[in-house]
Amino acid sequence: MTLMNSTIGRNGAGVYRHYITITLASKTGTGDRGQDTYTVNTIVSCFAHIEPLSGRKLELARQLVASATHEITIRYFSGVVPECVVTYQGRSFNVGAVKDLYENQYEMVLAVTEVQ
Repeated sequence: MTLMNSTIGRNGAGVYRHYITITLASKTGTGDRGQDTYTVNTIVSCFAHIEPLSGRKLELARQLVASATHEITIRYFSGVVPECVVTYQGRSFNVGAVKDLYENQYEMVLAVTEVQ
């Protein structure tokens, strides 16, 4: 199986069925009492594949992010960094690691931790 066949097979119909929003808070200044003020910017809203981690995949993900609970696969978007937050149906996930799968700017895997 070539790389292209495995990539096409993974992205078949129904694989990306979770609609997520990825945001990033950026510091905009200082408030009245010296506290930092932030603006939350939406980087992208897109379809994704969210997978709870268990077994060997959990062990491998926790080598990158010690508290990883899920893996989110999306199409490649520039600007997605480990400080981002993913929201899906009222649930929030902190992004701990971003991996460009196959290093061809086609697909990304995010190691995330669910916020309780």
